[in-house]
Amino acid sequence: MFFYNLAIGIYHLGIRITALWSDKARAWVHGRKGIWEILPTTNKRVIWFHAASLGEYEQGRPVMELWRKEHPADFILLTFYSPSGFAVSHADAPADYICYLPADGKRNAQRWFDHWDPKLAVFFKYDMWLHYIKTAHENVVPLGFISVLVRPGQFFLKPWASFVKKVLKQAAFWSCQDKESVKMLMSHGFEGVHLAGDTRVDRVMHLRNSDFRDDIMATFARGSLVLVAGSSWPKEEAMIAELLKHELDIKVIMAPHDVSEKHMKDIGANFGNYAIRYSQVSKASDVRSYKVLVVDRVGWLSRLYRYGHMAFIGGGFKRGVHNTLEPVAYHLPVAFGPNHQAFHEPNVFLEMGIGYEIRTTDDLLSFVKMHKKEVNRLQVEKNASRFFENHRGATEKNVKLLRYILQSKRPFSV
Repeated sequence: MFFYNLAIGIYHLGIRITALWSDKARAWVHGRKGIWEILPTTNKRVIWFHAASLGEYEQGRPVMELWRKEHPADFILLTFYSPSGFAVSHADAPADYICYLPADGKRNAQRWFDHWDPKLAVFFKYDMWLHYIKTAHENVVPLGFISVLVRPGQFFLKPWASFVKKVLKQAAFWSCQDKESVKMLMSHGFEGVHLAGDTRVDRVMHLRNSDFRDDIMATFARGSLVLVAGSSWPKEEAMIAELLKHELDIKVIMAPHDVSEKHMKDIGANFGNYAIRYSQVSKASDVRSYKVLVVDRVGWLSRLYRYGHMAFIGGGFKRGVHNTLEPVAYHLPVAFGPNHQAFHEPNVFLEMGIGYEIRTTDDLLSFVKMHKKEVNRLQVEKNASRFFENHRGATEKNVKLLRYILQSKRPFSV
């Protein structure tokens, strides 16, 4: 563990240095100041859920909600590593207490378990902190992972990371999204491996069916075909600006990945009089004459797709495409850039005729023209319905697994 502890120390030092100019790093540091002095105590049974950031939280939230419904007397503890999830979760998270997880280390981990004495610990997807896993094992607390995806190139499966794999095998359970992950873990000697599916499917279905109404959005979209640009980056935004020179018979709801004032000014320069920012709309009727509505606020994207007829998802020209499940939950055909191979859903959607790879503005133009036709959108709707019917239910499967682990109270060992 020497090199692991050294790497953690260097990483944390880097964050503290970065905090001198980065708001996100500063929030990471400030959020952990004096944390031990403010932790509450409880006599209730503590069930601990942990998410690295917002994406993992959204993935695991359905499990938390169902657990809360079935076990209202439990004390639900929710922790985060990154500020992104921590900031958003306070609005309506199904938790009794929310805080940052103290930095990984032998002393911090033992102090954490001494304070909370959790009866079950559930980590969403990844964030594999070795000292917390090892300490849970030593304290006979079943700690495991849900919504796991494992690929052949996963770092902890490599020969040089054998010490990491040895500790990870002390986790009590691994609930996987797909059969490939199950096979991969079992082939490396992991125990407690289960197949449950992707809880995000249940989450996006819930969001689709939830009540949401916005007069500005509704007025903007009324009577028009709408392309929703979700988590867009400058590359996608430039392509959309070029698209509108050729295809003026559509409107665009744009939710940029970066909503900083600087980027908003860049968007304004690219689109000129075509675009208006949501925050600058004084009354709903003001948006009728615009082609682009720029949503300069965070946390709405998953609900905005209900106002669209097709979607163009950002990230596919950078490190990787963003969430494609959300637009498909609304039965929208979804376009994205070429960097999608590392993600499961975009490739499935390509095979099913729901997703479309975009490399050029001409590709985007062809995508829009194709799905202006109602018959093509209806076919996508049919295919999307089939996908969700076949992949729903992961939340119930995971909660059933957690109930079994908690009730069995069986010892577990490597």
